Amino acid sequence: MNTALPSTLANIDLASVFTEVTLDEQLGLNDDGSGLRLFHLQVRNNKFDYSGLENLLMNRLGEFVLSRAQIAQYKLEGNENSIVHRASRFLRQPENQELKEAALGNFMLHAFLELALGAPKLLSKVEIAEVSGTRKVLSDAVHLLDKSEGSRLRANLIFGASNVVGDFGDAVELALDRASAMAANEDAECKLVDQNILQQRFDTETIKYLSNLLLPTEANDASYDIGFGLFLAYDLGLDPMRYQRDEFTQIMENKLKLDLRAHIDQIRNEINRRRLGIYPFYIYTLPMNNAVSDRLTITEAVL
Repeated sequence: MNTALPSTLANIDLASVFTEVTLDEQLGLNDDGSGLRLFHLQVRNNKFDYSGLENLLMNRLGEFVLSRAQIAQYKLEGNENSIVHRASRFLRQPENQELKEAALGNFMLHAFLELALGAPKLLSKVEIAEVSGTRKVLSDAVHLLDKSEGSRLRANLIFGASNVVGDFGDAVELALDRASAMAANEDAECKLVDQNILQQRFDTETIKYLSNLLLPTEANDASYDIGFGLFLAYDLGLDPMRYQRDEFTQIMENKLKLDLRAHIDQIRNEINRRRLGIYPFYIYTLPMNNAVSDRLTITEAVL
């Protein structure tokens, strides 16, 4: 991870909340680091325990909703304790109902791109809406993956989409539909990032770093490519009453691997069918007990 744009989720250990499952097969789209990763939460009485996820959300909601400049201002004024309250109050406002309903998936996207990929946040969904002047925007997030080597400035802008639905196949289709739309609207999506830099929403040193990396001049020979980060949550689909507690975890992990094995060709084929194979994809999957209802229950508990 680059140091000029540090993570907004500093000092968070991903493994303290999520367990990663080793996969036998990968997408194999290209050689640019694309990948598919599977995580799950801790299990209690044959069901996923959401307490660790809820604590993470409650403690770091502000870093997801608010801009770096807003957070810096709160800290400068000695109001650091107000950051989470301010973010929670924003999402509870009636006009932000759509943002609230998508908050869990978008936060998870944010967390995995920062903590698993090492791509710090540039813009959250809220910030994108503010910069663009409209809430009808395609990206759920924009993150920056710095791939510079020495003086050669290179980066991937990661445009994100999250889906929290019951069926794995539906989650894949919906996410790739969003990726297709973002690819077709690539120039406009990139202009949102340029606007963000030019509006000076960062400190002076960060603005200089981002300008050098993303706004090429004759002197700096900078360039960047586009990639997609996807977060897919879906129903585990196991009846907790059918298994003994000491066997459930292994049965669950075996099913998760089978689920991905059953859908990996779908993901690969759908990416290629949409002519998106040139783009790097960073896909993070998380099973839930009941994705649609749990999404709302967790959000209400946090806010």
